[in-house]
Amino acid sequence: MEPVIAELSPEREKELIEEIANYFHKFGMGTTTILFMESFRGLERITSQMGRVFIGPFFSVFGIHKADEIFALMEKRGNYEKIIDLIEELVNEEKKKEKEESEKSKDKGRFTKFRMWISNKINQ
Repeated sequence: MEPVIAELSPEREKELIEEIANYFHKFGMGTTTILFMESFRGLERITSQMGRVFIGPFFSVFGIHKADEIFALMEKRGNYEKIIDLIEELVNEEKKKEKEESEKSKDKGRFTKFRMWISNKINQ
């Protein structure tokens, strides 16, 4: 008897991909997730079936009701790469923001030092 596999619409696939990518990125595990998923690229179907057997029961125990959708998403070729690409995009955006913020703080520090130097020269 074949297991019942959920069929996902393209919109639902996109929602799940974004949800998964944002979840791992939110906890700062973007790079780790990319490394893990890259190591299993090409084995989507096998890893999804193993997850369905070994991890699936825990989903129902902990109240995660999207298990069938997640496994169906992971079985379809190309979705691993979509998740990896989205996580990479989120990580790169975060690095870019951090770089911009550090440059702004450097500029503020230099301006403050210059302003203090000028005020010291004027007061002398």
